[in-house]
Amino acid sequence: MEASIAAGRLCVESIDVENPAEQKALQGYDARPAFRGRGDAEVLALAASREYIVASDERAIRTTVIAEWGPSRLAGTADFIIWAVREGRLGAADAEEVLSQLDSGTRVLAQLKREGRTLRDLLKGSGT
Repeated sequence: MEASIAAGRLCVESIDVENPAEQKALQGYDARPAFRGRGDAEVLALAASREYIVASDERAIRTTVIAEWGPSRLAGTADFIIWAVREGRLGAADAEEVLSQLDSGTRVLAQLKREGRTLRDLLKGSGT
């Protein structure tokens, strides 16, 4: 991640402490026990105030995002893998290997298995 930030492929954003709406959003999420004192409160506050999509596999965050803004504002590990394949950044054959190396990826693969599906099923469903 540090290399991507240094190369300008990723940028780091944080709450604008001079923006009252962002401060209020941060206070609101930080007041919730599931997010208190954690970076998750800032992620949710940024998403709320700037209408960002939230990228997370954390259950509490996913539940909150879906309840407050709907599933279109949520992305998880599987979404990023699908996008990478779709954009040609990752080969379909390599996608499962990449997932298997990630903590959250192994959970995604296990969930797919429980559902009787595979990563290739997801990739087919995404138009790849």
